[in-house]
Amino acid sequence: MALAFSLLSRIFSALPRAAARRRQRQALLRLDARLLADIGISRAQALAEAALPAWNAPGHWKTPVAPITQTCEIPVGNS
Repeated sequence: MALAFSLLSRIFSALPRAAARRRQRQALLRLDARLLADIGISRAQALAEAALPAWNAPGHWKTPVAPITQTCEIPVGNS
């Protein structure tokens, strides 16, 4: 039972990320040639990326990012 719950939990937690990947890949299709050149990809690369299924993400996207632990203080007021 715990295994089934764990599997369902992983699936449901992955759904928002998959939906975000789909939106981002579809947004690539709306970029013109100048904007694609600005981000360093060709129209063919954008088409190939947009054709990928939403659940397909490169391995480096799946690596958790360590949280930022450093803080900085910004002075406020007249000095």
